[in-house]
Amino acid sequence: QIKKEGTLAILGKVGVESQVNTTTENHQYTNTKSSITPLTDSTFLVVWESKDSSNSMDVMGSVFNHDWTLSKEEFRINETTNGEQGKPVAHGLKDGGYMIVWEDKSGSSYQVYAKIYNADHTIRKSEFNLSSSMANNISHYDPNITQLENGSIVVAWHNNQNYNDVIASIVSPSGDIQVA
Repeated sequence: QIKKEGTLAILGKVGVESQVNTTTENHQYTNTKSSITPLTDSTFLVVWESKDSSNSMDVMGSVFNHDWTLSKEEFRINETTNGEQGKPVAHGLKDGGYMIVWEDKSGSSYQVYAKIYNADHTIRKSEFNLSSSMANNISHYDPNITQLENGSIVVAWHNNQNYNDVIASIVSPSGDIQVA
């Protein structure tokens, strides 16, 4: 059973460690940021950072059934592959899909990127930059995500302008950035 509030409990596996990544070369990071979110069909998504042989950082994920069997094998979430992609946060959506947000440093500063998947793990909205309306020389860090009762998704992060402003953006379940 997977509960949205409280501790993740997996039937028959409480207290048992299971490896979630199939890629084991180089570095697979959870110490800087990893995220677990329950999905509506009693599966759960785990996301983490992965360094490849060229020292590029990627955001990876796997979806598991409640008994730790794979529902979707390990997959790369980010489409931009140069630079650093890291600190992912995942959130299961009310319609069964899920959204992942992360930091991207493929240019001169960190930006906040997102990608949305359908319940069947197909891409609903390809990678997009949530912080693109901000100046490119400003770095954006530590995104977090939640979904409101009306279905809108709120993503918040901070930047290094004006002593670390906190910024938020509202996104529709289809991935359209909503303007106030």
